[in-house]
Amino acid sequence: KIEATKNESESQKKKVSEITSDKREGQEQTDKITEAKAQEGDVIKTKREIKPTKKVQEQTKQIIEPKAKEVDVPKTKRQIKPTKKVQDQTKKIIEPKAKDNVYNIEALLEKKGSKYLVKWENYSEDHDSWEPKSSIPSFISKYYEEDLLRLGEPAPLNNEQIEESSGSEEDDFEVENILKKRNAKKGKVEYLIKWKNFDNPEDNTWEPAGNIEGYTKLIDEFEKKLAADEKIIEQEKQKMEATKNESDSQKKKVNEITSDKREGQEQTDKIT
Repeated sequence: KIEATKNESESQKKKVSEITSDKREGQEQTDKITEAKAQEGDVIKTKREIKPTKKVQEQTKQIIEPKAKEVDVPKTKRQIKPTKKVQDQTKKIIEPKAKDNVYNIEALLEKKGSKYLVKWENYSEDHDSWEPKSSIPSFISKYYEEDLLRLGEPAPLNNEQIEESSGSEEDDFEVENILKKRNAKKGKVEYLIKWKNFDNPEDNTWEPAGNIEGYTKLIDEFEKKLAADEKIIEQEKQKMEATKNESDSQKKKVNEITSDKREGQEQTDKIT
């Protein structure tokens, strides 16, 4: 609309210029005629402006004034409010740029209750903030909750990275041998594990049975050995018990003999 108004304004200005030009040419011709008559002896000593008649003035006014009103340039600039369509198009152009300000989790640094201290990607430490667990993607919170020692490490980008990470950990820690067994809290069974390539006894750890489900062969062998050892121990206890009973019996016999001997000695003494 603005462009059309501008073009129409220029068109009207051109028409006004043409009328003015025609008027100027008519005035020049009139001046030439007047000069020619003066040279011929007419009594015209000075040039005079030929004014148009009233009818001509009104016609000119009717042509110029309405058009002039249409092309009047406002003295002050006014804000042109864009239509809804233009606003929607502008929004589509601007919104993708606004996405550059999206906050991505770089790492979880600390945990207090149900909140985590979040390190934001491409932002300084001043922007670190405590966020509730509910506002953190579940696969990220789960990754850190499985092992709180991971706090401070880069957050996983997706579930696939978590699986790869857990797979690599399984490769690094391989069960070499099962040393002992115990019943932990709530009746859970735990095994003392000797890890491959970790020869320091301090590196041995107690692990719940669920953590070594993949080593069924080792578990079966350990359980068989444990059952055999327990059987041997039970047999030894029985032997010791039997030996103790026999010893008690022998002691009792010795005591009886000693007692009989003592009584016989006392009788001998009385006879003597």
